[in-house]
Amino acid sequence: TVLKDLSVTGNLQNLQRANASDLNLKISPFSARNSANNAHLRFAPTLLTCTPGELDITDITNALLSDCQLSMRLNDSDWDLWPVPDVSLTGPVRLTMDELRQRVTASLDIAAANGEIRLRTRTEHNLLTGEGAMQWHLTEARLDWMALGLTKMANLTSVQLLNGELSGQGWIDWQQSNDGIQIKPNMMLRADGVGLIYDNSMTFEGWNAMLALRRPQSGDYQLDAQVSGSKLDTGVPLTNLLARTQTRFPEDLSHFEIDVHEIHTNLLGGRIYAPEINYDSRKEVNSFGVRLDHLQLSQIAAIEKEAGIRATGLLDGMLPVVLTKAGPMVPGGNLFARDPGGVIQYQDDSADALAQADQSVGMAMQLLKNFQYDELQSGIRYQPDGQLNLSLKFQGKNPDFFDGQATNLNVNLDYNLLDLLESLRIANDVIEKVEQKYK
Repeated sequence: TVLKDLSVTGNLQNLQRANASDLNLKISPFSARNSANNAHLRFAPTLLTCTPGELDITDITNALLSDCQLSMRLNDSDWDLWPVPDVSLTGPVRLTMDELRQRVTASLDIAAANGEIRLRTRTEHNLLTGEGAMQWHLTEARLDWMALGLTKMANLTSVQLLNGELSGQGWIDWQQSNDGIQIKPNMMLRADGVGLIYDNSMTFEGWNAMLALRRPQSGDYQLDAQVSGSKLDTGVPLTNLLARTQTRFPEDLSHFEIDVHEIHTNLLGGRIYAPEINYDSRKEVNSFGVRLDHLQLSQIAAIEKEAGIRATGLLDGMLPVVLTKAGPMVPGGNLFARDPGGVIQYQDDSADALAQADQSVGMAMQLLKNFQYDELQSGIRYQPDGQLNLSLKFQGKNPDFFDGQATNLNVNLDYNLLDLLESLRIANDVIEKVEQKYK
């Protein structure tokens, strides 16, 4: 419906003083479909109301469109399998036309996803030059699929959002030309207190993030990020995590490069960190080194409490990590025990059964009942399919065996790390405990 009941009254001898009724543009509810993307967008009624009041007939465009209010809404919709949340826009819109400029300005309030996401915006676009800019501010939005009305996202993304808030602010500049639109953002997003479960196998607790997206003049997009978390649990918990990164990518998103300036976490009583990591998605292989300090053997032995192993000592080492298309791998890492060594005690029913099954194994089991080592070295190899090989070399003695004679002991262990982590998650009820915590 266009210009329904519009009336203008005035004196033809004084065209600079006339009065007009409200100008209304109304679009009734409609749906838009795109069969190529299996998309269905459902629009509620849209209304643009302008209140000219007293106007100048010689400048009719500015007079009619200088004081308008826009109200429009997109109801819950679908884009292929993905849900599109409801979005409403309300606020003043103004059109200015003169010899020097032709521009549209708007100050719109945007509410989306059941009103949980709220933005205040101010937009200006120059119709002559094609230049425009928008300032925006996002107030704290709850990170909860149910509260956002996006329950389908849990299955589509394998992410269960349990807790957290998202906020941000910034501006976006653009330039329209025959070659398209050049967009230059300068904005920041902040997430606080995020708790989630990914793929029913990884839990994140107490995570925070600061993201800044910019685009230097005529350059690639640049995303600076600082991410920290109190806990990440995949079966063995990592705590006190921190990463600072910079990511660069072109406008067509064809590739990306990541520089990790700092990354560290606490694990098994020790610390893991990498001083510098560079990743380029265009390369078939990327590699970097990971340093391990002060890993406590007592906590490593406690991972499988029923194994009957007790140990003391500290481990340091370096792991070369290689990232391939198939997944991460460690071709050959090494761990070493710190002086003065420690003690390994292995005694349970399975150890006694092994000792009786084979004489050489029996000697090893007898030795490990109270093995006091002064040197320990472990070689580590890991494959993308989760297969892990540990080659352990001990030097020490058991004072209760073979008159305490110095002994060298070599042990090789092969198992699938992914299967082990899954069994630890199940045994410790990791997922259920986190879900209960946030209910």
